[in-house]
Amino acid sequence: MNRQVLQGELFSDFENAVIDSNKIHAYRAITISNALGVPLHRLEKWDSQRIIVPSLRSPQSTRRLYSMKDALLIMTVQELLDKGFSQQEVAVIVSTISAYPLNVLKNVVVHKISLHDLYQQCQKKLAQEDSATVQEQPIPAGANERVIDEFTVRRLQKELEIRTAERAQQQQTDVHARSCIK
Repeated sequence: MNRQVLQGELFSDFENAVIDSNKIHAYRAITISNALGVPLHRLEKWDSQRIIVPSLRSPQSTRRLYSMKDALLIMTVQELLDKGFSQQEVAVIVSTISAYPLNVLKNVVVHKISLHDLYQQCQKKLAQEDSATVQEQPIPAGANERVIDEFTVRRLQKELEIRTAERAQQQQTDVHARSCIK
């Protein structure tokens, strides 16, 4: 069956889409899930917890769509979780880095994770996927804000600092132990 038929009216002009400087690619949650290997239920959970919120809307409907920046943040979240960071720590990190535009994020390293490399992976994985083109519009104030009060942010930042220091100490201990074994 034709993918365009499956995508429905949201993507009806997909083949005729022309990208200009004001238009950006927008991806459905199922497309992001399949391309990036993140289960759909996890994307929905992160959305409900306001960790990663789709930043675009289709002009024809109220359907929320993911941008390339959202895809990069999703891969960053997954990498941080895979490295053992807690969901609360990841929420603080993502809340901090999501304030930056995509062209800045592509040059950032977060806890030894190169966002440039993740961005290239995102591009490669999404290159052949169906996308809509939407007019880039400013996101309404408060639309993507994380609902975390100031005290929680401070506490989570402190916990993150402690945990990072503990990891560094553990790595030094492991290196020392390996050198003693040799």
